[in-house]
Amino acid sequence: MLQEPNFSKRFHALDNLRGVMMWLGIVFHVSILHTTYPTAPITLRDTQTSLLADVQVGFIHAFRMPVFFILAGFFVCLLAQQRGLKEMLRHRFKRIALPFAMFWLLLFPVTSVAYLAYLFRMSNGGWGIELPQANSSGATAPLDAMHMWFLWMLIWFCLMGAAVLKATQTLKFLSQPKLGLMLQALVTKPYAPLVLALPLILTDASYSMGVLETNTTFLPPLAQWLHYSLYFLWGMALFVYREQALTLFAQRRLSATLLGLLFFSVYLGLAHTHNQSPDDIAYAAVWLAVFYSLGSWCLCLAWLGWFVHLLEQEIPFLSYLSQSSYWVYLLHFPLTILIGTVLYQWDAAPVLKILLNVLFTTLVCVVSYELMVRRTFIGVFLNGKKYS
Repeated sequence: MLQEPNFSKRFHALDNLRGVMMWLGIVFHVSILHTTYPTAPITLRDTQTSLLADVQVGFIHAFRMPVFFILAGFFVCLLAQQRGLKEMLRHRFKRIALPFAMFWLLLFPVTSVAYLAYLFRMSNGGWGIELPQANSSGATAPLDAMHMWFLWMLIWFCLMGAAVLKATQTLKFLSQPKLGLMLQALVTKPYAPLVLALPLILTDASYSMGVLETNTTFLPPLAQWLHYSLYFLWGMALFVYREQALTLFAQRRLSATLLGLLFFSVYLGLAHTHNQSPDDIAYAAVWLAVFYSLGSWCLCLAWLGWFVHLLEQEIPFLSYLSQSSYWVYLLHFPLTILIGTVLYQWDAAPVLKILLNVLFTTLVCVVSYELMVRRTFIGVFLNGKKYS
C-alpha cells in the first residue's frame, strides 16, 4: 500500500503540474497550425499538415484546460482558507484581472498583426497585411480575448467561487451528512468520472465532433461557461477532500491513465468513421461527446495522480517552469504565429516545422523571461515577487 504523501503548504505537485500545463500551450498552439481540419477559433493553416497534429491537438485539448480550471478552483479555496474571502479576491484581482487588462492592451495589436500577416501568406504567398473587410451588416470581427480567454473566464469564476464559499459558510452545506457524502463521492469514488461526464455530454453534444469549440470572445456561449465551471467547482471540492483524494489519485494513476487512453482511442475511431461516413453512426455527436468527456476526466485524474506520486517535492527545474509559466502563457501565442509565418512556405515535414517553431518560441520565451521578467518589476507584477 502506498504511503500517504506528506503534502506541503505549497502543494508542489500541483504547482509543478500547473507549470507543465502552461508550457504545453506552446506545443498545442504550434500543432494547431498543422492540423488537417479547421480548428475554431484558430483558422490559420500551414502548407504542411498531418493527422498526427490532429491527434496531438485533440489529446492535449482533452485535459489541458480542464486541469487549469481544476487547479484554479483548488487554489481559490486554498487562498480563501489562508487569507479570507476578501483577501483572496484582492489577490486574484492583482494576479489575474490586472495582468489580463495590461497584457491584453499590449498583446492584442501584436497578435492581430501576426494573425493578419499569416492570413496574407496563406492567400497571397508573400508578405503583407490586408485589413479584414466588414460583413454584409457592416460589422467587422469583434474584439477578442485571444489565448487569454482563460484569464477572462477565471476572473468571473473567482467571483463565483467566492459566492459559493460564502453560501457554504452561511448555509453550512457541508455539515449536512448526505450532501457531504455526495460531494465526497464525486471527488473520491472510482465511478466519479462517469457521473461528472454527464453534464459535459449535455454541453458538448451540440458540436459536430462532440467537443466544445473554444470561443475566445468576451461573451462566450453558455455551454462554455457551464463546461469549464464544472471543472472549476470540482477543483474547489477537491480542496475540501484533498488529503484523501490526492492519495487515492496517486494510487489509481495507472488505471486512470489506461482508461483515459482507451476512451480517447475510442473517440478517435468514432471520429474517423464519422468523418468518412457521417451517416453511419446514429447520434454521432452524442457518442463522441460521451467518450471524449470520459477520456477528459480520466486523463485529468491521471495527471493529478502521477504528479502527486512522483513530483510532490520542490524540484528546481520544475520550479523554474512554474515560475516562468505565467510569462510564457502570455507571450507564447503571438510568437507561435510569427514564427509560423516565417516557416509557412518552407517545404519540410510537418513534424520538423512543429519542432522548430516550438524550439524558437521556447527560446524567445526563456531569454525574455530571464532578461525582462524574473528579476524585474514585471515579475513582481505577475507573480508577486522577484526570483534570484
